[in-house]
Amino acid sequence: QTLTETFSYTVTDAGELSDSATLTITIEGQNDNPVALSTNINEQWSFGKDYRRDISVLFTDVDSAANGEDLDFIIKGLPSGLAYNPDTGIISGKPTEAGKFIVTLTAVDKAGSSVSRDYLLEILAPPTETTVVKPVNKTDVPSIKVDNTRVVNELSSLPQGLVSKDGSQDDNAGVGFVSPKVSIDTVMLSEAGALVVQTTGTDGNTTVRASVDVNVGDNGEVVFSTVQQQAFDMVAMRVSSIVSTADNAFSIRIADSSAAQGQSYSGSLADGSVLPDWITIDPNTGNVTVNSPEQVKDLTLRIQATGSDGQIRILEIKLDIEALLRNKAASNPEPSPAELPITGFVPLAEQLATEVDAMEGYGNRLLNMLTRV
Repeated sequence: QTLTETFSYTVTDAGELSDSATLTITIEGQNDNPVALSTNINEQWSFGKDYRRDISVLFTDVDSAANGEDLDFIIKGLPSGLAYNPDTGIISGKPTEAGKFIVTLTAVDKAGSSVSRDYLLEILAPPTETTVVKPVNKTDVPSIKVDNTRVVNELSSLPQGLVSKDGSQDDNAGVGFVSPKVSIDTVMLSEAGALVVQTTGTDGNTTVRASVDVNVGDNGEVVFSTVQQQAFDMVAMRVSSIVSTADNAFSIRIADSSAAQGQSYSGSLADGSVLPDWITIDPNTGNVTVNSPEQVKDLTLRIQATGSDGQIRILEIKLDIEALLRNKAASNPEPSPAELPITGFVPLAEQLATEVDAMEGYGNRLLNMLTRV
């Protein structure tokens, strides 16, 4: 996708002489590759039992969330009796072949970029019935003594932590097995200044947390590396701008490419404690306002986006407050608001969303962008 904007301007000197020119700015969009989640979905299944798995939830694509681009899927290695429906994105059927099968799932976007992942599907063979015929011997049958004493079996309910084979708990069943309930952490990215971890909880919900250091250069620019931009993409949230609002105050604008109806935002410090009263987070947008006391030099802040489906995404940013305020004061001695520029690649859809959200400062941002070209 390409975006082109044309601007006309006129310059007039003291002698009333003027000249006009036209400036055209073209922004070329870039395709983002789909990403496969590393959730463990290996499973055992009974022969002939109805099977159903939605594979579309195992892949994400920034372009899909921002521009409505759908992914196509290629499925290989299914046992007999199972089939993939491309209209629904669901594998279903009744397996008629026993054994262990490596199923390969491949997601392809409209630009032809693809990503694959495998999972193990073991189909358990049906039990076979064997009939044992005992030889009949002509022997004397001993007399049978009948004991009429009544036998009473008292069965207690399942102990805490035991569940039945299908995963439910029946207090009157008296049998079961221990089902361990643990959360699984998967490190998706670990580089200097950026860490992305996906946690699968005991309830099946996933939490993706991206931790990014906000570095301020000597020229006052906030710079994000390529790896940090990848961390932003994996959690679908990024810092779109940092704007100074007063001597010891600034706001952080958050761009969320996966925002949906019913989603809310909250915040905490890195250790999970409640935010101090000089930090506020907009529950509707995730934007942060910081009015820092002078004694605070740095801060690690968590911004949590919770969807209506219970899925959680967390953007954790480490702020060098002293450097942010020092560079703001050096480059802007007047007490008027000034935006600290952020360098690094930002997807086109998020650039447009940020511009629409901040039209009030449009002229100043355009001038800053032109002077940096």
